[in-house]
Amino acid sequence: MPNIRSKIMASSSRSVATLITGSFSLALLVSHFVLLLLLIDGKRQVHASSPQRLLNYCLDSKYHKSQPSSEPMLKDQCRPWAQSACCTANVTESAHLEINHYNFDPNHCEVQTNHKMSGKCMQYFIRDTCFFDCEPNIGAWVEKVNRSFATERFKFVPLCASECDAWFDACKDDYTCTHNWSKGLSWRKGRSKCKQGSSCRRISEVFATPKNFCESVWDDSFSYVPDTQPCMRLTFDPRDNPNRRAAKNYLSLLGIDSSSKRHTEANLATLTLSTALLLAALINLTLD
Repeated sequence: MPNIRSKIMASSSRSVATLITGSFSLALLVSHFVLLLLLIDGKRQVHASSPQRLLNYCLDSKYHKSQPSSEPMLKDQCRPWAQSACCTANVTESAHLEINHYNFDPNHCEVQTNHKMSGKCMQYFIRDTCFFDCEPNIGAWVEKVNRSFATERFKFVPLCASECDAWFDACKDDYTCTHNWSKGLSWRKGRSKCKQGSSCRRISEVFATPKNFCESVWDDSFSYVPDTQPCMRLTFDPRDNPNRRAAKNYLSLLGIDSSSKRHTEANLATLTLSTALLLAALINLTLD
């Protein structure tokens, strides 16, 4: 796999050089600056953990095991995780119910539209629940939360664009009343419902694009990423979980691998310097 970090550094250097000649794009400069900030932030967050820990990480939750292990009896859409899973068979049984163990109601627009969520869309949200409950390669994206059922969630997990596109296509004609299902619904009587006064529209109207859909629907749990970059899958051959390779490649991008701590810190310093150069260039361009 190409060294993405080296490409970013080279691109950053070219961007600054182009600015000096007066033909630099402000939008490109800003995008480089933001990307480098994300890399630095990601490196700082995962630096203290070992790679093996980050690749065998179960969320601290009522519905997760403390450590991943083999689960040969996982149900249907969750079966790909059978070799190494943070979920149990009972949890995956619940994941396939219309109202799952999180008490999420996919038919929150049924009262307004007289339509239930389509079967093809429902299958993707079941896979999404399986990923959340079962995937052990998400240690690099964990953040602390204060929820009744969990103290951790994942955020900005890179989801392959093709996976997201297919998910959006399956659900685009279904209905919702909010673009953020984690925060925009009302949990009356323990189930998710549309808030009073909200109106239901087709998912294609609410989100407009696959990227906006996958990144917004669960409050930034996912990040839309080209298939050419390290990214996660919701469906795969049970004999080989590609998400482990994606997580390893992502950690390598951050310098979190078998290298020494000193080497990792040097990478962080290099990224910080490059970001500083881009910030200076951005300030100069703005002043001009």
